[in-house]
Amino acid sequence: GAAVGSNFCIIEASLAASEAYLAAGPISQSFHIAAANPAPTQYLVTVSSTNPVADTAVTITAQLANVGGTPVALAHVVVTWSKTGAGGSFAAYSSKTNSSGKASVSFNTGILAGVTYTVTATDSAARTGTSASFTTVVGPLQHLVLSPPTATVAVNVSQSYTVIGYDKNNNSLGDVTSTSSFAIAGGACSFNACRSSVIGNHTVTGTEGTAKGTATLTVTAGPADHLAFSQQPTNTKVNTAISPAVTVRILDVYGNLVNTSALTTIVGLGSNPTGATISGTLSVNAVNGVATFSNLKINKTGTGYTLGASSSVFGATSAKFNVVTQR
Repeated sequence: GAAVGSNFCIIEASLAASEAYLAAGPISQSFHIAAANPAPTQYLVTVSSTNPVADTAVTITAQLANVGGTPVALAHVVVTWSKTGAGGSFAAYSSKTNSSGKASVSFNTGILAGVTYTVTATDSAARTGTSASFTTVVGPLQHLVLSPPTATVAVNVSQSYTVIGYDKNNNSLGDVTSTSSFAIAGGACSFNACRSSVIGNHTVTGTEGTAKGTATLTVTAGPADHLAFSQQPTNTKVNTAISPAVTVRILDVYGNLVNTSALTTIVGLGSNPTGATISGTLSVNAVNGVATFSNLKINKTGTGYTLGASSSVFGATSAKFNVVTQR
């Protein structure tokens, strides 16, 4: 009866709705199924500098990652650090990963330039990773070394220098002569060639920026050029040895004592107002560049005498002196 008729109507209406739905055409719908990252299997190890200055710190970072290299966030994993390469030290030999799965450590490189390092991170699960290699380089210029460190030249003869620059750990920056300036105490330099007309030891200083270095230049006298009285004759009594003993020095052209000279020196009367005669040892070989006449006597009194000194170089005349009567 009526119930059956009602059900028929409902079914008929449902079929009509379905046909209308299908007539509207196909409807597509997309959706994403999230998959969890695979478990971490390795560390990706990086270094803050590939060419750090020797004896400076770099930061080493190890990131947990899966087999495909995707970072994995896993905290509190203890990472142990090791290295290859001579020298250097870790601030700590183990670190823990943070919430991002990263562990880091400071590594201070050794003092030598040109050392190549790698750093490896390892944990208790046998996960590991090694950084790319990094090599230390020379630090800023800190001091200079002049060559030769010591040298000996004759007076006013130039000595040339070369300069090597070094960092604080004595790593070489190479030849810096062309950019250095030079000075010598008691002399003059023409670029890197230094000289002095004063005998003795002189300090040569090379400068490049704030870096300095020194060398010692020893200047010796030049060849014998002339004579000079050093101890002049004093007033004396007739027929009495002049005292103190008269001395004559052998000097180079700049007035420096030629202290290696043993030149034969002869003295005689220069100005001789009375026609007197001089006696004693009149020919003496110099000792260390000085000729000493210890027994010179004049046989007549008079005023205004002088002595003359001669040798194979330019001679000299003494100051005037007097000879007085014995009392």
